[in-house]
Amino acid sequence: MKKIVLSVALIAGIVTAVSAQTRFGINAGAVLANLKGEESGEEQKLDSKIGITAGIRADVPLSENFSFRPGLNFVQKGGKEEFDFLGTQIKSTTTLNYLELPLNFVYNAPAGNGKFFFGAGPVFGFGLSGKFKVESGGDEQTEDVNFGDAEDEVKSFEFAGNVLAGYECASGLYFQGNYNPGFSNLSNAPDSELKTTYFGLRIGYFFGADKK
Repeated sequence: MKKIVLSVALIAGIVTAVSAQTRFGINAGAVLANLKGEESGEEQKLDSKIGITAGIRADVPLSENFSFRPGLNFVQKGGKEEFDFLGTQIKSTTTLNYLELPLNFVYNAPAGNGKFFFGAGPVFGFGLSGKFKVESGGDEQTEDVNFGDAEDEVKSFEFAGNVLAGYECASGLYFQGNYNPGFSNLSNAPDSELKTTYFGLRIGYFFGADKK
C-alpha cells in the first residue's frame, strides 16, 4: 500500500507545477502477455495469454510537439503452457497482477483533425497479487503467487521499458498500442531468471485543454 501511495504522490508532484494546458485522462484495454526465463542454463518461454488493463494518465506539454505522459495502470501479466504427460493433457496458467507507473515522453505529429503520437520511457511495476492454475484430467487446482524475497516467491518490484504509438482525435478520444519488455529478473531462486513482456492495445480519453 505504501508503494501505491508513493506512486500517486509522485504523479501529483510532477503535474503540480505545470501549466493549465495539462490534461488528465482514462484508458482501458487488453494485453497479450508472456513469461520467459531460464533455469539451470535452459531457456524457457510460455505461451501468451490475454489480460486486461485500465488506468489513468496525464499529458504535460513540454513544447509544441513534445509532451510528458506519466500514468498509473493496472495490468494483468503472465503466461500459459499446455503439454501431454503420460497421456494426460496438462494446462497451466500464471496470472500476475501489477500496478505500473509509466513515465513516457511523447512526440505529437498533427494529422487531419487529430494527431499521431509516438513515445517511449521507463516503467516501474509493483506486484499486487497472482494466481497459478493447473488443469489436468478434468481437475483444477489453483494457488496464490506470492511476492517477496523467498526462493518460491516472485520479486515485487519490476523495472521495464515501454514503446508506444497511437492516434488521438480532436475530441480527446485516442487509440494506442504499446510494447512493454521487462528488464528485471523476478525470480529469487539461484540460477534462475524470470521476465515479463506484453503487447497492449488501449482506448482512452483525455479531458480538458489543448485538444489539438
